[in-house]
Amino acid sequence: MSDEIPDEDLHDALHYAFAVFARYDHPFMMAGSQGVRWMGVNACADMTLDVVVRSSLQQAIARGIVADGRWEEDRSENQQIPRLSLVRDSCYSIRLWPEHECGLSVDGEKIPVPGPFAWNTVLVESRFHPDPINRKCGPRPRLLSDGGIRFSTPFYVPSIPHLLDSLLELVKCPKNYMILHPEIYIEHFIRYLFLEQIHQRMKILPAVTEHHRAALENSLNRYKRFDKSKGYSDELKKMLNMVHKSQGSPAVPAASNVNR
Repeated sequence: MSDEIPDEDLHDALHYAFAVFARYDHPFMMAGSQGVRWMGVNACADMTLDVVVRSSLQQAIARGIVADGRWEEDRSENQQIPRLSLVRDSCYSIRLWPEHECGLSVDGEKIPVPGPFAWNTVLVESRFHPDPINRKCGPRPRLLSDGGIRFSTPFYVPSIPHLLDSLLELVKCPKNYMILHPEIYIEHFIRYLFLEQIHQRMKILPAVTEHHRAALENSLNRYKRFDKSKGYSDELKKMLNMVHKSQGSPAVPAASNVNR
């Protein structure tokens, strides 16, 4: 028998999990690495779905999902964040994050997306594309669709401003956000959506809540995009050359030879 789980088994198991959410009239809103891939952020992601749940329903939803027998609770991790793994293939899992832990509200602004897994990084919320007219020019995120198209699916992600609000609030807390520190996620958003550029600032700053705008603007001001035409700094070049030497790779080129 093949070790790979058949697609229909995964589909049935996910369909059952979605039905549990529907039973409680609860949206299936994904954040974490899989969620931000629908927001144009090229984050490394495994087959784990980080789902935000109302704190009062977290345990009831977890019990409902495992009751069918297709999912089991992995008790090796943080007991405050239930991780439900597929019995047939534990690579697929769902983590249930209560609102008070991740700073997101299930009732906040959310965007429908085509499915649970973003196999390719795309930007669904097209209003934040850095260059929607000339979208193929340079390293810009791919748009899934033009603005105005809605998806009739049970899958949602937080809007980009809603997620940034939660991340900016969590920066004040000494804890990680769905594996990565919130400041890392903020930097990812700046990097992939070019938020440090003036025309992007004019979109994103008014969209976050007023008491977070100064903190976000500080992050935008601190961000330094790597300029290949200037090459690497001497310190970074020295570190990279040490790594390359140990691997038998060519040395880092001088600034004039770096590809533009």
